[in-house]
Amino acid sequence: MVECKTLRHIVASSAEAETAGLLHNAQRAVPIRYMLSQLEHPQPPTPVKTYNETANNFIHNNITQKRSKSWDMRYYWLRDQHNQNNFDFYWDKSENNHGDYWTKHFPAIYHRFIRATYVLDEKTCEQN
Repeated sequence: MVECKTLRHIVASSAEAETAGLLHNAQRAVPIRYMLSQLEHPQPPTPVKTYNETANNFIHNNITQKRSKSWDMRYYWLRDQHNQNNFDFYWDKSENNHGDYWTKHFPAIYHRFIRATYVLDEKTCEQN
């Protein structure tokens, strides 16, 4: 499931914005997990990938916050969900994040190189 949403609150850092995105995605997954469990499909921890190491370390409680007032208390919900084995948050390097193509500024040569991964041309559609 992919959803695009603008954050309604101001964040102080990119790590906080990534954590807010993880919070949004995890909260969207809760009703789906509940529905499947009610249909007698037991759910293992749902894997959630992030490429922001600071957000991942925050969820796994591997960092100490120096500016704790800037991070919203609701982000601690992610840590609780991870501790309850509802979600499995894990970090992966940015090269494996396919969302970067749409959200980051890359030179034109990179876009030409990677475009075939995302865009089907007429020849590809005719072969299938």
